[in-house]
Amino acid sequence: MQWYVASILISYRVKEGKQDTIPVYENFTLFYADNDEEVLQKAIKYGEWCASIDDKTELDGKAAYSKYEGIRKITEIFDDNFDLKTTMDAVELSYSYMELENEKDVISLAAGHRVKLLYIDDDE
Repeated sequence: MQWYVASILISYRVKEGKQDTIPVYENFTLFYADNDEEVLQKAIKYGEWCASIDDKTELDGKAAYSKYEGIRKITEIFDDNFDLKTTMDAVELSYSYMELENEKDVISLAAGHRVKLLYIDDDE
């Protein structure tokens, strides 16, 4: 058995009418599985379940719903000491790689502000 982190994409859509943007959350979720196929099936099932929860979601005051969009990527955790039975600190579960145009944007991103960036997936 091995630990994995799955990047699960969930979007939010209005039930009626048009919306200007589609909010999408990338949820990094931890799974324990025997192999890549098993973790993929677990992640899909979990993502579909998350999207099926009706929690009275609204977008801009309009009734909305969540939609499972898919698994963006699955990353195996390569740490021989990773054990959830033991309290651990500072364990990297996953990462994202992006490129920014200048120092100002890097500082803004680190402060939690919006910036334009190039998000690069390592599987390409």
